[in-house]
Amino acid sequence: MDAVATLMEKIRAREAERAKLIQSLSYLNVPQALQMFWAVNMLQSENPPADIARYLTFPASAAGAPMGSPNHALKWEIENVILLMLANPTSGLKSAHPSEVRKFDTVCKILNQYKTAKIAEDRILISDRTVLEEMPRMAIEQFIWQREFFHSQRMHLYYFIYGQGSCAAYFEQKYGLPIDQFALNCVGLYSTRRRPDGT
Repeated sequence: MDAVATLMEKIRAREAERAKLIQSLSYLNVPQALQMFWAVNMLQSENPPADIARYLTFPASAAGAPMGSPNHALKWEIENVILLMLANPTSGLKSAHPSEVRKFDTVCKILNQYKTAKIAEDRILISDRTVLEEMPRMAIEQFIWQREFFHSQRMHLYYFIYGQGSCAAYFEQKYGLPIDQFALNCVGLYSTRRRPDGT
């Protein structure tokens, strides 16, 4: 098989794995899924709530599982999966049964799909010539399609999460500037520095 055919096969594999991951995430009810991911994070924290079983069914070995354990869920992978879920539309045709969004196994399946998609992408991007260029992306566990500097959906998401209530009040108290003005100035500065080709 020549180099072009090998590359095309890797690209098809990457697209297939990415589609599977996005499709699985599209079936999740967002509030229930956020609660499920929160419960897994809390389950493996130093002081999990006593009533965690109200939110999640899990094997005993998952409670407090240390890093390196087969039942440990890496926090940065959970965060990336949540960001992907929030950045992509949910399916109007099919959704996961509510009982599925309370299972530790559901989180494991989604995180394994995430890892499979990441491996498929790494097979294209990483070689002996590109490994040093890819190190920053690997360090923050980012997919190539998440690398755009200014991503309007992500800005809206973060602005919604951090731009109101106690987060906004803390920001203004700490920096002396309302977060609304800060965000507007950032967009303005970005717009003035943006090149004609959109980069």
